[in-house]
Amino acid sequence: MTDAEKLAYTATRDRIVSQLDKLTAKGGNTSIIKRLGRFGNAFSWYPEFYPQILADINGMSDAQLMSALRTEEGAMKLLAPVEGLPIHHVIANRTGGDLPLRIPTDVMLDVRQMAYDKYGGFPGNSGWNLGAHGAIDERMHQVRYGRKGTAFEESRGYGMPPTEDLPTAHGKGTKNIGRKLGEDPVLIRSSAREIFEALDEFIAPQVKRFQEIVTNPVTLGQRQVIEKALDVDAFQRGRTFEQSTAVRKAATEQGLDIEFAKKFQYDNKAKPGSIILNVNRDAIQFPNRLMQNRAALTGLALGGIAALGPLGTAASAAETKGRFDIAQQTGDFADEAQAGLAGVSLAGDVASYFPPAAPIGEAISTTADVANVGIDLYREDPERAKKFAKEQIAKAIPKPPLSEQIERIPRAVEAVKRGGKMQFNLGGVKFTLPELGLSELAGFN
Repeated sequence: MTDAEKLAYTATRDRIVSQLDKLTAKGGNTSIIKRLGRFGNAFSWYPEFYPQILADINGMSDAQLMSALRTEEGAMKLLAPVEGLPIHHVIANRTGGDLPLRIPTDVMLDVRQMAYDKYGGFPGNSGWNLGAHGAIDERMHQVRYGRKGTAFEESRGYGMPPTEDLPTAHGKGTKNIGRKLGEDPVLIRSSAREIFEALDEFIAPQVKRFQEIVTNPVTLGQRQVIEKALDVDAFQRGRTFEQSTAVRKAATEQGLDIEFAKKFQYDNKAKPGSIILNVNRDAIQFPNRLMQNRAALTGLALGGIAALGPLGTAASAAETKGRFDIAQQTGDFADEAQAGLAGVSLAGDVASYFPPAAPIGEAISTTADVANVGIDLYREDPERAKKFAKEQIAKAIPKPPLSEQIERIPRAVEAVKRGGKMQFNLGGVKFTLPELGLSELAGFN
């Protein structure tokens, strides 16, 4: 930020605060006050989204300033890969009430850097916080049907009804997130570290909830409609307006928006707080907490082991995407190795559809899935990993060969730690992966 931009940044924030105080003192419209505060927070977190304001704040009327601040609304419509999908911010702009607006400029710039350092992106309308990656069905956004005139309206009847049993962006406990922080005069005068820690109590749960939603099997299943037919990167960060608009138009022309809406499917017989992975008559049930981040992928790996045909392939595909996403975020060699294993499993599943290669493909896929389940458990608790793996996998496929493979898990983990390197490429992203431990699991080493 240049000196001139910093001056404009400060002047804009001061002006918004002044307008808020005047409206509040006059008993102005509550809705307008909330929107102005939300827009002001978005500007405070990421002013780079508003170059026109930074360039000419002093020449803008109040009406022109408000119009410029509202550009995020238009941006969200342009970023949707499917007509009617809302775009959800990872971190809501209203988080912390007016706090981001009211603290001194230098302190706010330090606070936003702390957020970047922890989460890898800025709140506000940055490409990390706002984009096609946040496009989710309204039924998982605000537990309601989508807007009229789209494939998601209630009268169309596509997919299943909204439910609070699925993770939801704006469910219980998400209203007025940290609003009172902006009303605390002591906190407003505190250090950047104290302010960030106060805000992070409300930021961290939102980041976690966002991951729950975008890695949920319902979301993954819907997105695959577009990713397979049009653009594998349609729901990735960094998408431009032009890219999302092209996908959105093509999806509408080909009726994929309807297929997307129909894919909102879940097991409505599941107990509240749980998701059922339907792989056979003896379905395996996983609590919601196991459907988060790496633990969610353990469930998908089990699905790849237990399910037959397309169900197993679908579980492998979802697991592969999830593991590569995590590996990209963490850069951890173990996550990269597990992404490679998931890719091997998926390749084995595909090979199993061709008769000459079917037995080999199935064996490779099952071995890779067992490896990932074992490594997931081993990373959490090495002592309990073997026992827990035996119990869970026995429920899915009670066959003796799996017991033998479980016995080899510790050796496979050691092979991952010491082994060589291999190249693996998926979706245009190249990974250099450690030894995957497949030969140890297969009993060759």
